[in-house]
Amino acid sequence: MGELDIANLLGSATAALPWFNREGSGQGWGYSVLGGSKARRPNTNVNNVPKVPVSWDNTLQARSRGDFAVPTLFNGNFDASFEPPAATLNPLNSSLQRNQAPIFGSTAVAGWSFRNNTGLTWEDGAASTQSLVDWKDIPTFAAPGGYLSKLGIDSTAADYQPNYAIELNGGDSITHNRFLVPDWGALRFDLHVPDPAIDDNTGYPSVPVLGTGTVKVYINDTELKTSAYQGVFPSIRSQNKLTFDYPAVDLRKFDSTLLSGINPAQFEAQSNKIDFATEGFQTFQVDIPNYLRGQVATLRFEVEFEASKTVYLDNVFFKSEHLLFGNPQSLIADPSDPSNNFHQEARKSQDTPPPNSGLPGNSPEILNPSQEPNTFRNNYLIERPQYSLSYNDELKTLNWVSYKLNKSWLGAPQSVTPKTYPRDPRLPFLTNNIIDDGDIKNTSSYSKGHMTTRSHRDRTKQDYFSTFLSSDILPQPLNKPNNTDRWTELEKYLRVQADLGKEVYIVSGRDGKAPDTVNGGDLWLPSNTNQRLSVPNSVWKVVLILDRPGMGIADVNQNTLAFGIHLPNTLVLDPITNQLIGRDPDKFWERDFPTLIDGVQYGLFNIDEIESRTGYNFFSNIPEDIQNIIESRDVGSQTSPAVDTIRAKI
Repeated sequence: MGELDIANLLGSATAALPWFNREGSGQGWGYSVLGGSKARRPNTNVNNVPKVPVSWDNTLQARSRGDFAVPTLFNGNFDASFEPPAATLNPLNSSLQRNQAPIFGSTAVAGWSFRNNTGLTWEDGAASTQSLVDWKDIPTFAAPGGYLSKLGIDSTAADYQPNYAIELNGGDSITHNRFLVPDWGALRFDLHVPDPAIDDNTGYPSVPVLGTGTVKVYINDTELKTSAYQGVFPSIRSQNKLTFDYPAVDLRKFDSTLLSGINPAQFEAQSNKIDFATEGFQTFQVDIPNYLRGQVATLRFEVEFEASKTVYLDNVFFKSEHLLFGNPQSLIADPSDPSNNFHQEARKSQDTPPPNSGLPGNSPEILNPSQEPNTFRNNYLIERPQYSLSYNDELKTLNWVSYKLNKSWLGAPQSVTPKTYPRDPRLPFLTNNIIDDGDIKNTSSYSKGHMTTRSHRDRTKQDYFSTFLSSDILPQPLNKPNNTDRWTELEKYLRVQADLGKEVYIVSGRDGKAPDTVNGGDLWLPSNTNQRLSVPNSVWKVVLILDRPGMGIADVNQNTLAFGIHLPNTLVLDPITNQLIGRDPDKFWERDFPTLIDGVQYGLFNIDEIESRTGYNFFSNIPEDIQNIIESRDVGSQTSPAVDTIRAKI
């Protein structure tokens, strides 16, 4: 992005304003061919400053980039509107510095041109950068032990970097300039709502007016509704007070007392309500209709709320934050011709139906099998604020789940645990083909194993319940030697790392099919005559550990720790108890197994080895030269002091 030549950048701020309002603020690769300004590169030096190389990324500061170097939505984090202290304009002349101020003297919020449907740009007199608030100035964040503390942010430190959100009040709306809708990924955004809407005794908002207490989201003029109604029948929607509207965000507080029987499927009916947002930033998501993919569009947020109340909006981007370092790519093999093999990312290929579409319970279920997804039916992407996963309709289980973990996700152990593991209402497959609570019974010697660890999502009931949907579950051995195993111990270790201030990216999944040693063939549950879901032959987990929350792709270096474990998921008869038990002999996840299992060595491995065994490509968004180092490292003989400190017990 960027169109100005070096003369304008170094000269009059006035000359920059028309260009600035169209978009761009000295971000990206303005002088490259794709940046659109190659022809504007000066042919001679200006003010004795050499020409700028076309390869120079002139983004003022890393945080201004957004989610990627080329962000999925320009200035979705509102951090490209101010110049950082002593920012260097040109890498070839370090004396060209600026103070913290609106870029080029403009008060516009870059990329966000219109406010409150006035037709006026921010620059023309409606609210401007004055509506941006540094996180440290949000009262609820700065409290001792508050949100900033959980993220390891010290606003008094000399190297503190401002992080801006936009403050909106009831009646406000903002529109993002035209952009290209990405080819995949839900729209996600973070909200902080210090004072949510309150229900009165009748079960409706205190001001019972249609749409009161909502945040609505539009691409062009199409409203993007919440997916909370999916799979939730009218009686349950009524019980959860969702009968009046289906906005992207319902600004009323999540109410766990409404969850009759503590059914996680009913939690879906409130997944667009406020919970953690009263303390920090809570992520919300809306699905994008496939016809909008690859189209030029505008994006609008409208706040329908009491005028005296405030919401803070930040991090408006596409694609799940849990897939920041890569959407795990599965190997699609052609047995007849290996040269045709390719890696495939998971995709949500089925549109979410509109509310009141006539489908059972307003779910995304397809009545006709011919209408079900085909290309991605065994690699179907589900993005949630708590995690993202790939589902396999042939196996009736997930392929993998990916999630981010830091201290802000942690809380006290939840006092109420769901008693059921219901089917996931977001799966667009026939109801009788989706697994639910009764398909994994303890009598099978397998139990319901969470792939998104429930103790990694215990800050609120809303987050905790999400891990109990059947799509997040794999059958894992019920009985364990010595009443413990490496999987559980590694989960505990990763929680400790997050509690110590690290940020951990975790991908867990299955590999192969367990053999049915009694009847032959593959092992299915609940029985070989009622084949509802496939039991994996093994399970794996890969981990990327970063020094602190908020670090991105550019922060990964050759000392970053990445490793994985690979464990058997089959059973063996215990001669003492005469019970079928798992085959993990001890809790020492940082070691290899002492003996081979069915001729296979299990235990701790580097990422390259896990990729070789499973066929996946992990962390593919990290530059290849860095990937090659951190993924091939011998994790059993790591000597870097910085990494040794993180590894602690490896």
